[in-house]
Amino acid sequence: MARKSIVFTVEADNRDKGKQFKITEMPARKAEEWAIRLACAVIGAGVTVPDNMMMAINMLGVCEGFALAEKLGISHQTLFDVVSTSTGNSFALSNYCPIPDIVPTTPASRNYTRGFNTSLLVKDLTLAQSAAQDAGVATPMGAHALASFRHFMAIANSAGRDFSSVVDYVRAKLK
Repeated sequence: MARKSIVFTVEADNRDKGKQFKITEMPARKAEEWAIRLACAVIGAGVTVPDNMMMAINMLGVCEGFALAEKLGISHQTLFDVVSTSTGNSFALSNYCPIPDIVPTTPASRNYTRGFNTSLLVKDLTLAQSAAQDAGVATPMGAHALASFRHFMAIANSAGRDFSSVVDYVRAKLK
């Protein structure tokens, strides 16, 4: 009986990225371990697409909320203090606040550096729209987020800046 093998190249962002796995005849326990590692890589990569789409949509809402508060004369700190402990709270607000010096550990407090580049977010939003189309699902807020971040990236030369820097783009849209 000839031995058959299958080769998988993992393209996920984890410890096995870029590795090639050659599956040959092996004990069931070893085959199970390889299958689990491969499944985790595939699922992890797939979950990133809707997760980043949701984060982008949420960040636009957070930025719009801050822009509105500015127009209403509400300080950034007051808005953050109230909203971060109420129904408007989110990861985008509490851990990625787009306003400098509100949360000292955010990219906004580092001039929008060392964060998640806008160009990478646009890539993920493009993948999300493609996945939605393939699945026959409309994601209008995801499409709006993609259009907004693409436009922001084109006019503000922000591809290498953290995506939370979109706050200035949102502010300008409310004028």
